[in-house]
Amino acid sequence: MHGAAIPVGNLWIWLASAAFAALLAWLAARRGGNPVLWGGLGFFFGPLALPFVFLATGRGRRPGKG
Repeated sequence: MHGAAIPVGNLWIWLASAAFAALLAWLAARRGGNPVLWGGLGFFFGPLALPFVFLATGRGRRPGKG
């Protein structure tokens, strides 16, 4: 059997999942959210989680202020 051990289609899915995990973790950290939680959501849900990071983490929200 010659060729890659991982089929190319699966490789793109893994790379896209990792990219969305990194993007959502970075956005959440910049906006005051939990980067581990949002990184996991980005990995499993990909672009579907992207609008929710903007809705759930706001720049104006600060603990103790309300």
